[in-house]
Amino acid sequence: NLEKEVEAALKAKADGSEYAPEQKEIDKKAQAANAASVAQGKGESAVDTGSPKKAPAKQAAPKKEGIDKAQLNAIAVAALADSVNPCAMLVLIILLSSIVVYNKGGKKKAVLITASFIVAVYVTYFFIGLGLTHFLAYANLGKPILYAVGGISIFVGLVNLKDAILPKAKCGFSLEIPQSWRTKLMEVIRKATSPVGAFASGILVTMFELPCTGGPYLFGTTLISSAATLAERVSLLLFYNAIFVLPLVILAFVIIAGALSVEKAEAMRDASAKYLHAIVGILMFGLGLWVLLS
Repeated sequence: NLEKEVEAALKAKADGSEYAPEQKEIDKKAQAANAASVAQGKGESAVDTGSPKKAPAKQAAPKKEGIDKAQLNAIAVAALADSVNPCAMLVLIILLSSIVVYNKGGKKKAVLITASFIVAVYVTYFFIGLGLTHFLAYANLGKPILYAVGGISIFVGLVNLKDAILPKAKCGFSLEIPQSWRTKLMEVIRKATSPVGAFASGILVTMFELPCTGGPYLFGTTLISSAATLAERVSLLLFYNAIFVLPLVILAFVIIAGALSVEKAEAMRDASAKYLHAIVGILMFGLGLWVLLS
């Protein structure tokens, strides 16, 4: 009936009569709605049209939910697994033995050199983590990266469990610092005869450690990257790295204070290496399962 209605409307317009009186109310509301739309486009307040329908509100951009308690606990567990890694302890014991044998500046100098070394490890680790979290936060890779990191975590856990069961056997891949690297590591650390040299050595040694500490740190930084703001990511990284260096600080303190000799510390480290690997393995395997199942 469209053609018929159009003709009736044109005839009513030509005669000056009303065509469909209710149309006036419809036209009035349509004009008011158009005016309100224009006003909103110019940043003006919308006019109340009296219509029951309202213009749809602008949807806010989705915000990151941030870190929940479960994720915070997972970050702390990853940091703990990272901190008890036998590699990190081995490196510090090598440094302390070097200080005892080659430096004759007393406890004060030993404290300065050791503190400088640990600060360098902390700072280097922090900036590596800051770069990783910044990239992951803005790449917005979502669940695929979490699943990938969960798989890596399970792999790291299984390798550490293998190292715990077969600590001396050359059985496949291992997350220990390769024996061929340790001589070079000793050469680097022996040059740490001053706080400045120890700081530089700490940066280089952190790079040496990454092959065996990278798994837990990648897991931790991936979770940290889901924090809502840069300030939160920085705070979480500071928290993670504080847990990471804490065992090194304790070990350095007891050796420098004379409560434990370097030789005994190294013997204890060797004797407990398989247990430390077992702890790291269980923690990382559990974290990987948690990510994949949740």
